[in-house]
Order: sequence, then C-alpha cells, then structure tokens
Amino acid sequence: MVYTNNYGLRKPETTDPVDVADLNYNFDEIDTQLKNNLDLATSKVDKVAGKGLSTNDYTDTDQEKVSALGNLSTKAANTIVPEDTYTLELGNGVFLVTLSSQTDAANAGLYIIMGTQVTAVQSSAAATVTASADTLSVVNSSVTDTIAVTVLRIS
Repeated sequence: MVYTNNYGLRKPETTDPVDVADLNYNFDEIDTQLKNNLDLATSKVDKVAGKGLSTNDYTDTDQEKVSALGNLSTKAANTIVPEDTYTLELGNGVFLVTLSSQTDAANAGLYIIMGTQVTAVQSSAAATVTASADTLSVVNSSVTDTIAVTVLRIS
C-alpha cells in the first residue's frame, strides 16, 4: 500500500485486495479536511469598504490619550556631587524622579512626586527626596558618590 503526499490517504496498489476499512478511512479524512476548509472560509474577516491595513480606528478619547503621551518631557538631568543638595522648580503636575549612581546600586532610587507627596518606589540609600510648594529637593548624603537626577513630567 502507498499513501498520498498531502493527507496520507491510503492507496491500495493494483495487487492489494480492496479493504472497505481503507476506503472508510480515506472518506473520513477527506470529510474532515473539507469541513476544516469550510470553517476556515466562513471565519475569515471580510474586507470593509474604505478600510485598509493602516486605517486609524481610534476613538477620539483613545486618540487624546495617545496624544497626551507627547506631553511627557524631561524636566532635568543633573548630577549631585557628594554632600550637596539639588533643587528644582517643578510647577504643577505628576513627576517621576530617578536617581542613579555609577558606583553604588544602593544609591539608585525611583520616586513619584504629586504636589508635596513623595512616594518612594525604590528608596536611595544616599539621598533624601522631598517636595514642597512645587519645588523638588534632593540631598545627596553620600561622602563619595555622585548621583544623577532625572525628572520626568508624566502629567
């Protein structure tokens, strides 16, 4: 017996006796493949007139949210030398403050500033971060480490 290349249907050779089980197997395989093809054809997505692959289907609300992301801006990227203080006028908004160190990972920090509220996502071992009256203050208490400060306005 030989088999078809695509679906492995049974093909008796001319010297093989015809077996009804082989015929039933082939019909079952064909029936299954035809049904799969029909299901696939009926579940396809039809083309919609006036639409293309690059159609903008955002709602106005969605578009406003995406456009607002363009308002993200870096307010400052400065360094604080050991035992020094960095201050920055923030204005209104919500800010993300990152502190990084090239020499000591424990001196890194991540803070969220909302008005005068400072939330430490990850506290820095060498810095104190405070906010009051729209002013950010970062004190580097390390005697050896310089800390980079980046402030990102997120709203």
